[in-house]
Amino acid sequence: MSRQILLIAIAVLSCIAVVTAIRCYECNGSGCINPTADLQKDCGTSENVCYRTVGTAAGATVAARGCGKVPSPGGDGLGVNECKDTPIQGITTSVCNCNTRDFCNAAGHNQISLFTAGISVIFAIVLAKMI
Repeated sequence: MSRQILLIAIAVLSCIAVVTAIRCYECNGSGCINPTADLQKDCGTSENVCYRTVGTAAGATVAARGCGKVPSPGGDGLGVNECKDTPIQGITTSVCNCNTRDFCNAAGHNQISLFTAGISVIFAIVLAKMI
């Protein structure tokens, strides 16, 4: 009986979302192509997305990353978790924003939160003992 209660408690706790400000990489220029840990920033609660802009001209690639805000749905701008190729001063530039996880504006890294990983391990151990 106590195992069932523990399993239910873990399942309920894993569904609770913790509201915190999103964290993004913040940088610009050629040193921003592959961002490093020293470029991480805690965004304010008024900013709801991370953005990434990458463009190439004359063989040089530059990027800009940071925190941003997407207005309510229905505007003519880029929506949340969208990308768009946009010409900026004659240079085709990829502009993206995201809010799926912290540092989602990285150069393609897949990350999982420590909380989610921990809950998954605990859930697997409890489930294995029940079987």
